[in-house]
Amino acid sequence: MLNTTHILLLVSIKINKNNHEKGLTLIEVMVSLAMVTFIILLGSRVSVNAVDDNKKSYIRMLMVQEILSQENRLTALPFDSPEITDGYHSIHKDIFDLAWTVKGTGETLKRIDLAISYRKSTKKSCIYISRIIHKKTQKEAKND
Repeated sequence: MLNTTHILLLVSIKINKNNHEKGLTLIEVMVSLAMVTFIILLGSRVSVNAVDDNKKSYIRMLMVQEILSQENRLTALPFDSPEITDGYHSIHKDIFDLAWTVKGTGETLKRIDLAISYRKSTKKSCIYISRIIHKKTQKEAKND
């Protein structure tokens, strides 16, 4: 024979069983929150790396433009200009340090080695190097 205590116990077990099937436990919620947090952190790290790589590429592009501009300027100078005399020369611009070494390889040729570095970098490494040959023009050769 069932007494009221047994009936209440059976009813409470049935209610608890039904509640478990309908909702999420605290552990399930915490695990899903941890997974979402991990995914967000990975996504933010990828975004930060992409921005950093974009900045490096932009600086590299500016450096190439600057050194090409300097190449054009130096080759347009007269052969006996002070900026292309034998030796070491340098210019310090806003964010770049530009240096070049000139070596005469004959009476009509000069070899110019250009190097540029980014001033705001923690490493003072040279990122881009160029070499050009400056020829004496026919007009300059006739004047000698």
